[in-house]
Amino acid sequence: MDTDIKNEFDAVREDLRSLRAQVGNVDAQVREVDTRLGTEIRNVETTLRQEIREEGIVTRRHFDVVAESLRDDIRMIAEGVIALDAKVQTIRDSG
Repeated sequence: MDTDIKNEFDAVREDLRSLRAQVGNVDAQVREVDTRLGTEIRNVETTLRQEIREEGIVTRRHFDVVAESLRDDIRMIAEGVIALDAKVQTIRDSG
């Protein structure tokens, strides 16, 4: 009977050693995945920051073109208002 119990304990010890080895392997795999994931996230972050920066430059360029066009339109309207005001003043002065 003592031999049977000893054999069972030996089997349990062997199972525990096997489980420790498996846990160690899983732990190493988790660390490896964590490292790769961290690297991948940093790469994506760098790419996104660059794309946002580039899009900002394009947007700013477009805004500058639109703003310049608006300035020209406002200038033409102002000149038209000044000319119209001069005509109205001429009509008032003659009438």
